[in-house]
Amino acid sequence: MKIKHSAAALLAVSMGLGSAYGLDLSTEQKVKQIIADYSPVVWFHGEEQYFTHNVDAYLNSINMLGGVVSSANSYDNFKQEHVYYWSADHINRYGINSSQASLKNYISSRHNVPRGDVQTWFKIADQSIKAGDVGATKTYVVANEDPLARTLTLEYNYFYPYNGPGRFEVCMSGNDCSNIQSTTVGRHQGDWESVNLVIDTQTDEVKKVYLSAHGDLKESKDDILFWNRHPYVYSAKYSHAFYPQGGRVDYERVWSKDYWLGTASVDLFDVTGSASYLWSPYPNGYQVIKSNMDVFADTLIPEWVTYSERWGFNEKLKHSVSITIFGGSVYTYDYKEVGRGPNKRIDNTPKGATLFKHPNYQGYAITLDTGSYTIAQLSAQGIPNDDVSSIHVPSGYKVDIYQHDNFGGWVRTYYNDIPGLGSGDNQISSVRVSKL
Repeated sequence: MKIKHSAAALLAVSMGLGSAYGLDLSTEQKVKQIIADYSPVVWFHGEEQYFTHNVDAYLNSINMLGGVVSSANSYDNFKQEHVYYWSADHINRYGINSSQASLKNYISSRHNVPRGDVQTWFKIADQSIKAGDVGATKTYVVANEDPLARTLTLEYNYFYPYNGPGRFEVCMSGNDCSNIQSTTVGRHQGDWESVNLVIDTQTDEVKKVYLSAHGDLKESKDDILFWNRHPYVYSAKYSHAFYPQGGRVDYERVWSKDYWLGTASVDLFDVTGSASYLWSPYPNGYQVIKSNMDVFADTLIPEWVTYSERWGFNEKLKHSVSITIFGGSVYTYDYKEVGRGPNKRIDNTPKGATLFKHPNYQGYAITLDTGSYTIAQLSAQGIPNDDVSSIHVPSGYKVDIYQHDNFGGWVRTYYNDIPGLGSGDNQISSVRVSKL
């Protein structure tokens, strides 16, 4: 585990290109070395106050609360009642799942409400945990191999005890703008972010990179710089959204009004920088928490991995912004939300169908995420027109293949692997991949 304070300490010298040797996945030790070899370098902004930590430290600093929550996504209608809690000592003694079950059973019985209506969440009791501790940070790794697609997916998960409030840009028109740092909206306890790499096991090349940002995963391979095989990732100040480059990112326009001189607007934005970094290339810096690979068959999965409810408590948050436009008109925009810690997503890399050049899953192997693909879009993914002969369809997905461009001609639908396309061999011009 290292933390530095100079951007010059690292240089981006490659673009994640592979070699001609392939990955050796034959033993646990060798796969762990691969995890270390590709571990991301996470840069922090110079004004960041809330850093990464490890989950065990967080669980020793929280209470588990339970209650009945209604209208959780509505600021005006949100309500929670019948709230009780277990302390960290209780959780450590009896475990997360047992504590959660007993809390739900008690509330359901005492207040005569359906057990399914009772939710649980964590709430920080020791406020000092909010700052995090880079030196004590663990990177939590999910490693999944897809032999047919010839890929290894590594999901590097990072935990922040606290997510700070967001920021607004308020514009009267054009360049007449000012920035506002909120003290409320955007904040929540418990924050998970991830960097997901899809690696070609035959060439070692990083084929795809997905970065988490504000609850979404965004493919970012073309924009990322690599130091050897390590991708550079920038953690936004307070929000911790991951981006492929440093600087400013506008991610949502929440209000606008057109008038005779232009458009008044309110935008949410992130800022990233490179004042210090986190890098976990050593075994004590990361932990494999889940895998479909035989070499990790004896790996013990931490109990918290199975916890499926909120990592932070519910909190009504509001920030009012006044906008004065030319002519003297004054508008007030109220940004309102219920701040909530996230539900942890384990193994959340997008998946889809893998298309092969030759029958029996030979030749190139290119995985398409859910979506619709015309000739041009297939070509952009590296799949020429009329060039596919077999398809790997994972469980829970379906693939529609079309004879012509723009989803014309005959169509065939598949829910399972197709080692040979018969009369459809080398006849595909457009594709749709869907999750069931």
